[in-house]
Amino acid sequence: MARRLTTHLNTPDEDLAEQLHWSAIRLLRRARVPDSKTGLSQARLSALSVLVFDGETTMGELARVERIKPQTMTGLVKGLEEAGLVERRVDTKDRRKTHLRATAKAFSLIDRARKNRLHAILDVLGDLDERERLTLDAAVDLLTRKLAGTPDATYRATARQGKRTRDGS
Repeated sequence: MARRLTTHLNTPDEDLAEQLHWSAIRLLRRARVPDSKTGLSQARLSALSVLVFDGETTMGELARVERIKPQTMTGLVKGLEEAGLVERRVDTKDRRKTHLRATAKAFSLIDRARKNRLHAILDVLGDLDERERLTLDAAVDLLTRKLAGTPDATYRATARQGKRTRDGS
C-alpha cells in the first residue's frame, strides 16, 4: 500500500489546502478515466481542448499555454492533424508561423469527452443530499471567484450557459 506524504502542517488553512489538494487529485483521476475512450493521450486531449475552447492559435502559443517545448508540440499536433482533428495554415505575413484550428470532428470529440468526464464526476456526487449539494455549489462558486483572473476564470460561467469558448464569445 502506498504511503501518503505528510507535510506537518501548522495552520487550519494549510490543512484545508492539503485536503483540497488530495481531493482534487482523486477527483481529476476519476474524471480522466473515460478519456481513454477517445484514443488520444492526455497531452493531445489537453492541446486539442485549448484549440476547441480558445480558438485558433499559433503553434508557439499553444506550446506556451501547454507549457511544453515547441518541438514537442509539433509532434502532438502532427498526430492530431493525421486524425483529422486539427488543420494547419501558414501565416500569410510571416511564413515561419503556423496557425492551428480545431475541426468539427475535434469539437465533437471534445464535447463527448467532456460529457463522459462529467458523468464520472456525477457518479462521485450521486448520493449527495440537498444540503451537501448546496454546500458544494457554494464552495465551487468561492473557488471560481478566488481563481478570477486565471486563464480558466470564465470557463465555469460559460459552461453553465452551454457556450463552447472560455472567453464567452
